[in-house]
Formats: sequence, C-alpha cells, structure tokens
Amino acid sequence: PWLLKELGVTDFTIAVLYYGGCTLEQHYNFAINDQPVYGLEVYDTDGPDHWVSKGARTFKQGINFLKFDTILLQQQSARSWDYGSYTPYLNPIIDYIYNNVDYQTKLGWHATPSAPDGQRYGSWDWNNSGGFTSSEFYAYQQETY
Repeated sequence: PWLLKELGVTDFTIAVLYYGGCTLEQHYNFAINDQPVYGLEVYDTDGPDHWVSKGARTFKQGINFLKFDTILLQQQSARSWDYGSYTPYLNPIIDYIYNNVDYQTKLGWHATPSAPDGQRYGSWDWNNSGGFTSSEFYAYQQETY
C-alpha cells in the first residue's frame, strides 16, 4: 500500500489470501476441497490505515471477498524455478478462478526473488536447491516464467 500511496493512488483495497509456503499443488487441492486454511489480510484506504485480519477463508471465499481488478498467483518460492511443479496445477487453478467468480478480473503472476547464496528461506536452504547457486536459481526461474 505504501508504494501505491507514493504513486499518488489514494483509493484502493489490497487483499492477501495466504497459506505460508504453499505450492500450486496445495492451492489446487485446497480450492477443490473447499478447505478454509487461508488467512485473509486486507488493507483498505476507506478503513483503518493498517492491515486487518479477516480470519480463515477458503480459496473461493478469498477470490470472492471483493470484485478484484487483478488476482495475483504465486508458486512456492522454493519451487518457483521448477517448471514441473507448475503442471498440471496452474491451468486448473486459472480455470477454477474464472469458473468461480461472477465478475471480470485479470490474472497476474507474482515472481518470487532469488535469494543470495547461503540464505535460508524458512526451512528451504538455497544451497541445497538442486545443487545450484542463487544466480543459477534465478536463471532457471526466469526460464520457467
């Protein structure tokens, strides 16, 4: 929200539906099984000037919380370099979204950053990410995207 404010945007809402460390496969399974495992955090310029938790939600509840202009998707950071981890889940998730909202929206992709050599991301050790450095990780990731 602070970047939007710096750009002069004053009327917006951002909602983040999250399940930390979630893979596309998990998102797909959570969606089709209607599991309320996601946290929903909302920042609304019409409300308090901070993030507000809206509690546990299902994937479907999250994508229908508002009529979003754009919905961003993300693969688990640690697997973002591996194209094989996107299939067969990404296209069915896209289909699920378009089949379960009653408004027009655009989809976007949140590209996760590569980490410096030696850095850990949660329980993920980048040095053990297939035996390549962070610059190699980034190159594979960009090829995958």
